This record gives sequence, C-alpha cells and structure tokens, in this order.
Amino acid sequence: MNKKRFISYLFLLCFPITLLGQKGLNDTTYILTYDHGGLILWGGEHFIERLKNATEWLDKYPSFKIGLDNEAQIYDHFAEDEPHLLKEMKDILSAYDGRIGIGSCTYGQPLSQFISDESNIRQIAYALDTERKIFNYRPPVYLMSEHAMHSQIPQIINGFGFDGAIMRTHFMMYGYNPTFNYPIGLWEGIDGSRISTIPTYQGEGAAFGKTTVDTWILTRYPSKDAPQSLDDYRKQFKHINPLLASRADDSGLRREELVAEYDKKPKFQFILLDELLRKYPQATDIMRTRPNDFTVRMPWGYCGNEIWNESRKAEVEILIAERLAAFSKMYGGEAFENDLDKAWKDLLLAQHHDIQIVGLIPEARKLLPRSYETSNQVIEKSMNFFANQMKGEGLKQVTVFNPLSWEHSPWVMAYISLHKGEAKNFIVRSGNKSYPAYVVNSNEYSDGSLLDAFVIFKPDLKPLSLTSFSIMAAEPEMNNPVDNIQYDEENLIIRTPFYNLKLNEKGGFDYLKSSKGQVIFNNNQAKCAFFEGTIDGSVQVSEGRWSIYKSKGYMPWIKLVEHGYIDDIPYTYEVMLYEDKPVIDCKVSFDFNGQMIGHPTEDKRDWHSGFIHEEKLRFKLFHQLEKTSVGVRDLPFAISETSDKY
Repeated sequence: MNKKRFISYLFLLCFPITLLGQKGLNDTTYILTYDHGGLILWGGEHFIERLKNATEWLDKYPSFKIGLDNEAQIYDHFAEDEPHLLKEMKDILSAYDGRIGIGSCTYGQPLSQFISDESNIRQIAYALDTERKIFNYRPPVYLMSEHAMHSQIPQIINGFGFDGAIMRTHFMMYGYNPTFNYPIGLWEGIDGSRISTIPTYQGEGAAFGKTTVDTWILTRYPSKDAPQSLDDYRKQFKHINPLLASRADDSGLRREELVAEYDKKPKFQFILLDELLRKYPQATDIMRTRPNDFTVRMPWGYCGNEIWNESRKAEVEILIAERLAAFSKMYGGEAFENDLDKAWKDLLLAQHHDIQIVGLIPEARKLLPRSYETSNQVIEKSMNFFANQMKGEGLKQVTVFNPLSWEHSPWVMAYISLHKGEAKNFIVRSGNKSYPAYVVNSNEYSDGSLLDAFVIFKPDLKPLSLTSFSIMAAEPEMNNPVDNIQYDEENLIIRTPFYNLKLNEKGGFDYLKSSKGQVIFNNNQAKCAFFEGTIDGSVQVSEGRWSIYKSKGYMPWIKLVEHGYIDDIPYTYEVMLYEDKPVIDCKVSFDFNGQMIGHPTEDKRDWHSGFIHEEKLRFKLFHQLEKTSVGVRDLPFAISETSDKY
C-alpha cells in the first residue's frame, strides 16, 4: 500500500466518526401518542370502542404503539360497576403487551394549579394506587394533556418515585408552561427538587387556546388544516437531538394516514412512556421554573363559580374529617378509611377539567354534595366518640376541635335549651379555666329566665386539640363588656376597631376607611363598591337596601345584608365585620333565570368571551391603594407576587 492511498483510506474512515461526534449520536424523532379520554364527558363504552379501534391499527402497522391518557377513576368504575369492560381492557393490554401503555397520572385529570396543596398530592396518590391495585403497574413518566403543572411538580413526583416528566401542555386552553431548547434537562422546582424532563421546545407552542406544533400534526396531518408533516417538524427543530413529538389528546383526533406514512420509517419511532427515558442521555442541563412561569387563566364566573366554590368547601370538610379520624383511631375508635377514600375520590373526580370547564353541573351536584356529606358523617361520628369520652357538667357540654396546627382563639357558638328558672346568664369552664359567655339571641320565660339561647365564648385552643367545655349557670355580670362595634342608623355608618364603613342607601358602599381615617375605597361622592355586569347585552348596576343584624346584647361582630336587583336578577349580599380581626367576610348569591351574562355570543365554541372578565357580573370597587401595592397568588405549595391584573 503506498502512502498516498493509505492517507486517503484513513480520511474516509475517520470522517464519519468526526461528523457523528459533531451532530450527536441520535437524531431520531420519537413519536409518543396517547389517547385522552375517560368516563367524564365520554363514557365507558366510548373508551373501550376507541381502545378496540387502536388494536386494529396495531394489527395493521407493526411499528405503531399507543398509550392511554385518561383519569384513573375509570379503572375503579370498571372494577366496581362494569367488570366486563375491565376484562376487555385487561385482555387487550395482555394481547398487546409492550405496544399499549397506561399513562394515567392523576385520578381526576384536574387543572392542577387551581386545586389546593393536598388535592395535588391525592390526585397522584389515588391514581397510582388504583393502577397498582388493578393492573399491578405504574406509569414511570408524568404526562398530562391539559394544564396539570406548576413549579412544585418536581418535588411532588419525586416523592412518588416517578423517573421523569414531560413538561408539555398539549392543549393550552387554560394554561401553558415555559419553554427550553434542550432535548432533555433537569426540571428544578422552587424548593430545589430536580427531575429528568422532556421540555416544550422554544417555538413548539406556548399560547392560550392552542396545541403544541407536534400535537397539531399528530391530530390533523395530513389535511388542509395541517399540511406540515413530522418531517417538517424534524427540520424545524433540527437542533434538538433526539426529538420528541408527543400527543396526549382526544382519542378521536389521532390520524391513521399519519401512522401509515411513518410506520417503519427508520428515523421515526413510535414509543411508550416506559421506554422513553432509556432513549435519552442522562439529563444535565438545569431548567429552573418559578411560580409565574406557568401562565394560567380561568373563565371565572362560569356556572356562578358554583363548582369551584363547592370543591373548596368539600376539601376543607375532608381535611377536618381526616384529622379527627386519625385521633379517633389513636384513642381506640374507628379510622373511617373507606369513608375518607370515598369522600376524596368524589372530590378528585369533581375537579376534572371537563366538569369544571365544560360546566357539567349535574356531575358536580352529584359528586360534591356526596363528598361533603360523607366527610360530615365522619366528623359527627368522631366528635360523638370524643364527646362520650370526655367529662362535662353543668347545663351543656360542648366539645371543640381545633383542626389547625397553631393556637387559635375563635368565637364558639352553642345553642342551649333550658327549663324554667335554670339560668339567666352563663359561664364556661374547662378544667381550671373559666371563660365569660355572652347571650347573642334568646327567648325568655315569664320570670325572666331563659327558655333557649345562642351562647358565645372565646376559648384558647391548642394546636390540633380536642377540648371539652361546660356551660354553667352564672350570676348576672354587673360590668358588661364594652361593645366595640357601633352602628349609626341615621347615617348608615358602621364603626369597628379597624374600619369606618358608610353604606349607600341604595345599596353598595359610599366609602371604606381605616379606623385612623385612611381611605381604602372611595369614588368621589358616588358608590365605590357595588355589582356591575353586562346582562342581555346592556351594562347594569346593582341597587338594593341594607338590613343590619346586631344583637341587643354584646356581640363581637355585625352582619350587614343587602337585598336588591341588578337588572331583573335578584341577589342577596352578606357582609360580616368583626371587632377582633380586620377580615371582612363577604358572600353573595344571585338567582338567575336564563339571562345572558357577560360578553354576548351565540357561538357555542367561542373561546374568547369566557375570558372577558370586565363584562361579567362582578363586584366592582374603587380602591385607593398605593401604586406600589402588589398582587399575591396562592398557588400549590407556593405564595408568589404577581403583576397579573387578574
């Protein structure tokens, strides 16, 4: 071999190796396609029908693989109510082992940024428990279709033992996430937790009401709506190696023509979550996310906020019930585990995005009251158990539970009925401590003794404590406490230790000032706090009359109730002010009768009007806060400042 020819051969041998080293070892495009569906909105028969349809494609296209992205609740439903459908599903999973995967990561497919801390945990915990129990399986990678992400997801899914995540919102109607230019990285939450994650690439999609570029292709190509192919997607993101095209979208939107075109193409591989991370190098690039990096919106006011409000109410009741059940078990009573599971599962399913956003009120009105009632029964049974274990004397025993993990001194109200001559006044005792008791409402016998009464007292409660109090008859107090709330009926002014509030004679507020005179709400001689909305196409303002509810005796709060109309919609607006805290509690209910409220439209698929909050029925106020004031967001496991006007 001469020297010249040897050098030539050496060049040919080395060039491809050098070239591969520059480009990276894997320029494959992986295709991850998961059917989004489930019991809610679609039904069990539809679920099985689409699953059978998927098996037809599996038979026709040897390289095709597909997964299931649905609420895990459907598996419980099949097991309990339609076992024949569960058997069909298990048979299919067994026959196509390694080609059909389960990707259900939450029990009720919520929009996770709009549910509380504990619900975020339970959504995943119950999903994994259901899949383990029914299929002896768990998804290794956290995946979602609609927005189920926030900045603390890494901490949560690390705790549950996930191997990784896909940080993508495939349909971004109600939220989207930050984007990164990495094939894979370490998603870092605000607590510092990290997990290997495939991101949404910069330019792949981050806007309300859209899908990611690859989801659009995987659900619509080839068609006039989607002429761009996966080859075009590969060219657009040629700097990402390997590249992931993912879809977690409605089961009726996958395209057989696309599957036929990319079946067996060597640079395009269908894969499942189970094999995804094995295809990637170890993640090293840090992808930090902060609370405001996850952009969200809600059509607030939809269904009168009934579903969101009742979901929060039901969760509070479960959390109280759980604490009491834990104590009950510790002291020899029942644990109520089955009841608590039922309460949680009803709530978690009610948090499903389609119930809350599509407005499936019949579903919500079935699930949420059932959850609340189950929790309430646990609370009652637990409290009765403890009350029977605790000593009481006098006229009435009251057992009080503090569910908070800090000391608390709330006002406790108890109803008591009496025999003639038993008492005219009361004192409350617990152990060596005594507390004054005040009658806020009562009926009397002819001799002046009390027939019945609502009695209030303010005890000191230790964290997570159960305390028994005895209400006992007492001699009349010569020095009644000073009433720290005054009502000027002529001028409609309420004064508390914190505020001076002037009511408008036609409803609403004229002003709200601090007790030191600082203006909080004011509108230059006009009403500064009232209801306004676009009703049947025209702007309307509320008008009503106030009623004031204040006991003749001592009472540390005052209740203001406005009854009125906005257009032809009657409403009741309640306001509570207190002598011992600066909170102002407000509650309003409207009685609708088919009026069109907000931005008027006849388009049932309109994606714009639901988010024009300035035209909805709303509480309108004119604050005088400093321009340096900031908004605060209460997010799952995070509190964050925000400049977002909503």
